[in-house]
Amino acid sequence: MLKNKKQKLGIVILGIAILLGGSFFMCWILKPALVKNFGKAMQVQDDDGFVTISQAYSENTHQLIAEQAVILYHQIYGQWLSTQEIEWVKQGASREDTPPRWVNHFYDPTTGQGWNAQRMGQVPSSVLKLFSKISLSRQNPLSSLNWLHN
Repeated sequence: MLKNKKQKLGIVILGIAILLGGSFFMCWILKPALVKNFGKAMQVQDDDGFVTISQAYSENTHQLIAEQAVILYHQIYGQWLSTQEIEWVKQGASREDTPPRWVNHFYDPTTGQGWNAQRMGQVPSSVLKLFSKISLSRQNPLSSLNWLHN
């Protein structure tokens, strides 16, 4: 268990950093630990039918980010989390990609909205929204900011 409010606050701050500051956090602080996991090639089809090759992080990237966040926590606060606490943080990070949680990871700062099933290639957004309602969650997806605070 976390021993005091300072530790709890540190974990909350690290969680928020992972969720909200992902790109900046990964590129600036954690890049050396993640560079070896970047580069998985994948095909992406845009709305016009053009296929391009893109890159993505590997499946265990969230766990690596969480582990690096724990190390950063130690450097800031001078205290290590227990092995069990570190595993909890890593498990929580890996479970963020399980359905239906991943649909709440998106945020468009120009509209304030989350995932809207747009720009998914040849599949109409109405079909994706129906699939989402049936297989993921009866609730509409939230933006990552709204989901975090509510």
